[in-house]
Amino acid sequence: MAPPQKQSGGLAGLPTEILLEICQDLDVQSIFYLAEVNRMFQTLVETNKASILLPILRREFSPFDELLQLFTASEEDLRNPGATYQPRRVIFRRAPGSTGIVLSPGGFASPSAANSFTSVRRGGKSKTTAPLPPPETAFIAERDMDSLLRYCVDIRKWEERFPQLRWMKEPANCRQLNKDEKERLRRSLYRWWLYAFYFHGDMPRPRRGQPEPCVDDIRTGHMRMYSTSELLDMLDLVATVKDLILHYICPVLEQFASKVRNRSLISRLTLANVSQGSVYSDGSSSEFSFLDDPVRRGKVVNTYAKLDPRELMYYFDNLYSYPRKRLLNDIRVRHPTFTRDQESLQTAIRSALDERHWLDNMPSLASDSAGGILDFGDERDEERKIFGADASRDGSLPGPAAYRPPHAEYSPRGDDGSVVEDDGPMYGQFGDRWTAAPAVSGRIAY
Repeated sequence: MAPPQKQSGGLAGLPTEILLEICQDLDVQSIFYLAEVNRMFQTLVETNKASILLPILRREFSPFDELLQLFTASEEDLRNPGATYQPRRVIFRRAPGSTGIVLSPGGFASPSAANSFTSVRRGGKSKTTAPLPPPETAFIAERDMDSLLRYCVDIRKWEERFPQLRWMKEPANCRQLNKDEKERLRRSLYRWWLYAFYFHGDMPRPRRGQPEPCVDDIRTGHMRMYSTSELLDMLDLVATVKDLILHYICPVLEQFASKVRNRSLISRLTLANVSQGSVYSDGSSSEFSFLDDPVRRGKVVNTYAKLDPRELMYYFDNLYSYPRKRLLNDIRVRHPTFTRDQESLQTAIRSALDERHWLDNMPSLASDSAGGILDFGDERDEERKIFGADASRDGSLPGPAAYRPPHAEYSPRGDDGSVVEDDGPMYGQFGDRWTAAPAVSGRIAY
């Protein structure tokens, strides 16, 4: 008679079903810590990765359905008219032909319908009450979980870094975001990232000109799908992103002043006096500010604003590993058409707002310390409900306005700040990267 096997005590001795329920109540980081405990927990997590992680991701990265729209975005979307205007239906399947789980219902479903996972019946057809074509269907499988988690890692970095960037001008007020603020930040990040994929990359633009109000432009139509409150959140995020570019990433701006060793360069560049002289690494000072030109500065910032959240956070995290020349070369390799145009997200948002005559009933705009993604902390927070119900269901123009021809087909050229590269060396305290000067007070908008 074989001796009875010794049963494991503690957590390892629980049935698998109980362990899975416990895992689904943890956060993402704790799941991977658990997998490092021993081989049993590692096998449990690896063999049930989707079952464990999908409920956690839906809870920690809400609105999860919008993250799925970003994850399943494809270059083919713009070649299929109407696909970009309607969120796709996303289904998780363990194997081809198997019964799946609806992760995102697609179309223009109510928010309550997007908050639960629904089983899919074979041969079933989605029902729509509006005269719209059925949404496109995208399938994800177990092998896609690692790629999806990579998006989550980037979003988590933005959650951690955003307070530092948002309170850049008022560091004494910096704090962690609350639950509602984090959700608004994630929603704006997903939508910014999706817009950057469609309209800021190397794919052809829907039209040559910038977005305009009341013009049939897929970019403005994309913004009409969001309420005024959500658009103001995105404007707040765009302003914060441009502060990040202005003070940390962009290689040719006033803030990156340095000692000009080649004095003949001064005669070849437009320099202007500034109220406070730049201090060099050797302690001397100068009354010159490099490229003190608001128009040129805005062009450079608006060009770098085309980078998506993952790229911007990468350059921010590796700031001193990318001196000026390496940064320019890296971006040119990644984006051969980088200087073809400037970002159009801010213009598309403002075009959608102007179509609603938002200035006639002006909502409270964000300041340096409150508003936008952040809570105001007073009665102004109730405005989110007032201005949160005017989104266009299908991205169409709000009535009674009618489409009109565009005023111009001109799109301003981009500028990556490479003018210095051809004019001579510039050196600062960190070699090829220029020493950053203190930030200018006040939020900057271009």
